[in-house]
Amino acid sequence: MNINIRDITSNLNQLSSNIASQPFFQKNLGQNLTQVKENIAAQPFFQKNLADLVKGIRSHKKNEKEYIQKQLNDIKDEFKSTDSKVKCTAVQKLTYLAMLGYDMEWAAFHVVEVMADANFQNKRIGYLAAAQSFTPKTDVIALTTNLFKKEMSSNNQFETGMALNCLANVCNTDLARDLVSDVVSLLGSSRAYIRKKSVLVMFKIFLQFPDALRPSFPRLKEKLDDSDPSVVAATVNTICELARKNPGNYLGMAPTFFKLLTTIQNNWTLIKIVKLFGALTPLEPRLAKKLVDPLTNIINTTPAKSLLYECLNTVSYGMAKQTGVLKLSLDKLKLFIEDRDQNLKYLGLVGLTNVMNHNAKLVADMREVVMECLHGEDVTIRMRALELAVGMVTKKNIMALVSKLNEQIPRHEGDYKNELIKKVIEVCGQNNYEYISNFEWYLRVLMDLVQCEIKNVKNGLLLGQQFMDVIIRVKAIREFGIRCMITILGSTSILTESLDTERSNMHEVLAAAAWLCGEFCTHVRDRRVLLEHLCQPMIKSLPPKTQAIYVQAILKVYSFIVANYDPNVPKFERVSRVNTLSGVITPGLKNFLSSGDVEVQERATQAMKLIDIHRDLYATVDMAPQLQGLFADELLPVGPTAQKKVPVPEGLDLQSDICRYESSDEEEDAEDDASDSDSDYGPGTGAAQQQWDYAKAAAKFGGAGSTYILKDSAPKPNPMLFQQTLEQMMPQIKQQIQRSEFADLGSRNFHDWKPHKKRRNKHTGRWEDDSDDERGVEVLQVMDFPEGASQEDDEKDKKKKKGKTVQAHDPNSIEARLNMDLTAPVTEALPEVKAYLRPDPNASKAALSAKYDLPSRNDKKDKKEKKEKAEKKEKKEKKE
Repeated sequence: MNINIRDITSNLNQLSSNIASQPFFQKNLGQNLTQVKENIAAQPFFQKNLADLVKGIRSHKKNEKEYIQKQLNDIKDEFKSTDSKVKCTAVQKLTYLAMLGYDMEWAAFHVVEVMADANFQNKRIGYLAAAQSFTPKTDVIALTTNLFKKEMSSNNQFETGMALNCLANVCNTDLARDLVSDVVSLLGSSRAYIRKKSVLVMFKIFLQFPDALRPSFPRLKEKLDDSDPSVVAATVNTICELARKNPGNYLGMAPTFFKLLTTIQNNWTLIKIVKLFGALTPLEPRLAKKLVDPLTNIINTTPAKSLLYECLNTVSYGMAKQTGVLKLSLDKLKLFIEDRDQNLKYLGLVGLTNVMNHNAKLVADMREVVMECLHGEDVTIRMRALELAVGMVTKKNIMALVSKLNEQIPRHEGDYKNELIKKVIEVCGQNNYEYISNFEWYLRVLMDLVQCEIKNVKNGLLLGQQFMDVIIRVKAIREFGIRCMITILGSTSILTESLDTERSNMHEVLAAAAWLCGEFCTHVRDRRVLLEHLCQPMIKSLPPKTQAIYVQAILKVYSFIVANYDPNVPKFERVSRVNTLSGVITPGLKNFLSSGDVEVQERATQAMKLIDIHRDLYATVDMAPQLQGLFADELLPVGPTAQKKVPVPEGLDLQSDICRYESSDEEEDAEDDASDSDSDYGPGTGAAQQQWDYAKAAAKFGGAGSTYILKDSAPKPNPMLFQQTLEQMMPQIKQQIQRSEFADLGSRNFHDWKPHKKRRNKHTGRWEDDSDDERGVEVLQVMDFPEGASQEDDEKDKKKKKGKTVQAHDPNSIEARLNMDLTAPVTEALPEVKAYLRPDPNASKAALSAKYDLPSRNDKKDKKEKKEKAEKKEKKEKKE
């Protein structure tokens, strides 16, 4: 006969509701039936087990959350039962729900109750739930200390192993301090199963209670000579994990691990030992010579790819001076890279990167193999190959390598394309342009990158900085550089793309081009064309910072033109030229007068006033020299961190306000209006917030009608609309001219004018190609230290540029507390582990010698040798 719990429960619910609706039975009988229903549901016979829960979740996919919430309510009712089986089943179901992401911290006390059950099957469910749900901050974890001690002293090895496994997951400082003595005692157990788990849990105890490491380390070290291979493997794993934090403390154990390296056959244990030696070899160079033979043997004989890679990684990281085994490792890494398996290919590139960091010359021969990886489908492999290609650059191959990287840029999109462009710039600009012998070629490369980056630009700022840096610092290339900048300013495609600032930052390139053309306008051939480019109406839609640079460039070009008129030309003709020139500039500057940015308005107003004054007075007074004097001084390159190194003068307070502002009535009214529209979580957003900001700013500057506040209510420009308008306005032939100008300035049309010569090497006597030598181009050095600057932070700034951060040493950190001398004898032990330490006779003798100033064995031996040498010397003197 099948009994359905749902039918019984639903019938009882209906019966209790019907009876409860009667006035006579409303209190007593209704409550009794509800209690009967809870008691029936709490009986093991009617309880749902874990299998029923899983089936129910699968059958309620549409309302899974509601079903699980109902089951959680049933589990809470089941915890009220006094039957241990019911509680165990409830904990088992709750553990499964916790795996699905539901919280079970509220049931921590019930889990402890199940852990204390006498039945092994039940307590195993409790320990599993505790290992999964307990954290070091769980409140009831203090109640488990005696439970752990009880299980560790049990005769059943599986109960002890269960407790050790749970302790490794929930261990905190209090548990580690209270249970370290019990775990150390288990290291001497006769069962290998317990010794293995005890060794592994010691690592978690050391992390929570570092003071236990020194006194208990001798017992842990003994397990390296254990008769069971699993215990040895567990001990090696624990010590290797400790050595990752402070490898120098375990350098004295190198002979022991070297012996294990030559005797153990387990690959996973060998992997850990090889990793440990990889951390120790940089600290002790003599150890690298000792490891050559065993590692060479493993590399040549092992069929395991994992062990082979760890050996190759150790050789590439800490044995860079051992050329024999290093070349063997390079051959194996080359096989990894050429393998079809993408995982092995990636590991080969990682190992090759380690070799390149220590010996780049050995990796240079594998450039073709690395460049082939750039054509792969896996983006992670391409990124690794790209990083390697950057490190293989020399003066002779930089042009070929950059050319191959440029070929990859149009084939890709997204982040990898941006990374390609960054790497090309990094290759050319590293070490202060060390590998570039012709800067005209580099400017052509940058022009190619600009042409590739017209759409979805993410590197506009970097490209603009490179143009600025090269043209400012290399005087010999300025004429060609200004020609490139004029081409960029006249490109309608670049200007159109720069309008969408959310998707592109090409406006940074336009800003750099405008500044350079204004600063070095002496190299401009047709300055009238330059002014037309700078006064285009679409420039008003660019960001305010770029607009301000355009306005300043216009004034610079105008002042240079009028200051360099030929004095032999008749006066009336020069006046006519000034009027014509101002007629070209004035309409362009008027567009900036209505800009939404105050700085752009100010610069445009000043420029227009200066131009108007000069034009009106030019017939009688020539103010061109004074106008050009505003921009006569050349700006020299200054390091970005130079200002930080200038000491602040005494008495200068840069923190306090220059003046105090008292709120006016209009501002208070604006704040009151804005507070009315605030939501429950903060100030209003959208149009109300903008109106509030505008009213507040207007009140500061004299009311909403002030001429210094312009409310920018115009919508954002639509790049597609501009593109359509341009295609209608601009003839097709002009776009073809622009494309040809970009093509003429690209790196493909670059021809090295220097003839190839041969020169004889003084050292080798061989004839070598002299075509890639430096041409003696003068590069202005960046002034990192202005007058009165301090050089104290120079090293910190360099480390920050390389990505290294200078962190303060925390003496209370786990790494600092685990940093101790493990080779010194143990003179004092903690009370928790003192009873389980074996006495060290050498330690007691050393302590007595130190206490009473007794000579040690080594001292006696030294005195004896000295005495013998003195006697031999006397005999020789007597014979002579």
